[in-house]
Amino acid sequence: MIHNTSLPLFVLLTAGMAFGTSPVAAQSRPDPAGYWEGAITLPNTSLGIQVVIERGASSQWKGSISIPVQGLRNFGLTNITVRGADVTFAMPGIPGNPEFKGKLATDEKTITGDFTQGGQTLPFKLERKSAKPKQTAETPAKGAPGKGLAGVWQGSLKVSVVELRLVLKITKSGDGRLTGTMDTANRKSNLRTRRLESNSAVR
Repeated sequence: MIHNTSLPLFVLLTAGMAFGTSPVAAQSRPDPAGYWEGAITLPNTSLGIQVVIERGASSQWKGSISIPVQGLRNFGLTNITVRGADVTFAMPGIPGNPEFKGKLATDEKTITGDFTQGGQTLPFKLERKSAKPKQTAETPAKGAPGKGLAGVWQGSLKVSVVELRLVLKITKSGDGRLTGTMDTANRKSNLRTRRLESNSAVR
């Protein structure tokens, strides 16, 4: 006996279309857009990184990377591609052509893969964070009013793609001599202090 199975199949497809639950429609494209924190695993330590990936105009991807310990902040990424769960991006103009090739987890909470630079390959892992933390110790747009050299001065020194934050603290003693310290820091745990002192009184 031959049974006609076309009717049940037709009903199943119609129901799926009516409720918008067809297998193709139910699958959303992986979306790596957001703020990520993680590290590149080195032989004896790890290098912390912060990555921002965004969808720009015309659905083109754009992004930036920060490496706090190296003083690299908001460095623009290029060649950002997203093909399925595969995510790649590069750092232009850096010796060794550094590039990240990772895979977005099914829950879209992590990206893991390989970082390559100058023929070396190292693993990296990024974790999605809810929001990018507010930058601290940024160079002010303008200074506060004051007189003389005494006070706290804040600025930065940029060499190539690396930006070093500077904090100069100058005090004036009763006899008019100036003393102070200069702090250079890429992060709070990497602070170097130099003591400065004048040889004569300032009037």
